Amino acid sequence: MIQLQQSIDGENWFTPKTIGDIETSLTLQTLQGCYLAPICVRYIRFKITELTGIQTGTVVNLTLSLQKKFGGD
Repeated sequence: MIQLQQSIDGENWFTPKTIGDIETSLTLQTLQGCYLAPICVRYIRFKITELTGIQTGTVVNLTLSLQKKFGGD
């Protein structure tokens, strides 16, 4: 399972109630996308949990992209 966690100070982390689990099955081998907004804190991290309790050679590659709005609108 993949969850987004947020922090204001980089030390105290919480899972926001308004954003559900990003992924509940780590068995997918296809490219997945997810749009997360708004994120109103300075720090984010992803918590990845193996649900079965079996330690396997699972590799998860995460790529983040950021879009900023420029201008006075």
